[in-house]
This record gives sequence, structure tokens and C-alpha cells, in this order.
Amino acid sequence: MQTKSFKDNKGLILTIKNRKSAVIFESNNAPTNGSFDYLFEFDDITFNELKTYIQTTANEAWPNIAAKQCDSFGADYFEYYDRYLDGNGYLAITESGLRLSKPFAKSNKLYQFNKKKMQSFLYDLLKGECHEEAPDEVLRYANALRMKRGKRGVE
Repeated sequence: MQTKSFKDNKGLILTIKNRKSAVIFESNNAPTNGSFDYLFEFDDITFNELKTYIQTTANEAWPNIAAKQCDSFGADYFEYYDRYLDGNGYLAITESGLRLSKPFAKSNKLYQFNKKKMQSFLYDLLKGECHEEAPDEVLRYANALRMKRGKRGVE
């Protein structure tokens, strides 16, 4: 498993791991308010390095992967379900980074891609598609679902 870390403007570290058939985002930094939510904001150079590295690791996990526009719910990267952690993770692209909400409070894992989700993520990331409304929307949606399931949201 290969690993590379990227430090954002606030000192948060996003670690990207890849293995056969998976690319995983992790962070050892816990948000100071005890929430599930992370906002990584990078300078232009680091964000471009991050994009290039994501594309490289995707090609290692799935040879000849092609960026494709989202065409189904299974390909939509906004939400993913982690069977092992029994929780949902959320992801949105911002102007200069990524907004993530992890599936479980005591895990470092923020998000795990399958091939279909990675294809649509690459499409939006490389095209420069950002979701301006997404950061707050991700938080509201994720916390509403957690509260509905009886899990603790933002404290």
C-alpha cells in the first residue's frame, strides 16, 4: 500500500492511500470541535499536486481508469457507505480543496473510493467542478442522517 500526505493551509494533513481496487483518504488530525467534518484548503501548487497524485493512485488501483461524468447513484461520490465502520462518509470539491465528513468518529478513514465513484470524482476534479453550496450542505445532510440513526453529530 502506497501512502502520501498533503498539508493544507491550516496544518491539517490529508493522507492518501491506495491498494488494488481502492483509494482511501485519511487524516490523523481530529477536528478541534469533536465533529466528523473536515475542510481541507490548499494553496494552488499543493492542490495541483494533490490532483495529480489522486490521478496517479487511481491509475495504480485500476489500470487505465478513465474520468467519466456521473451517470448513476452508484457513481455519485457525494456519499459512500462504509460496511466495516457501519456509517456514511461524504465528499465535496471546493474551490481550493475538499470537504469531507467521515463515517465514524473514532476512525482516521475519511473516504474510500470504488472505481465508479473515483471515475466521477476525477471527472469533476480535473474539470474544475466545485460545489460552492456543498460544504455547508454536506454538514447539514451528514449530521441529519447521524441524528436520525442515533449517532452523535457535531458537538
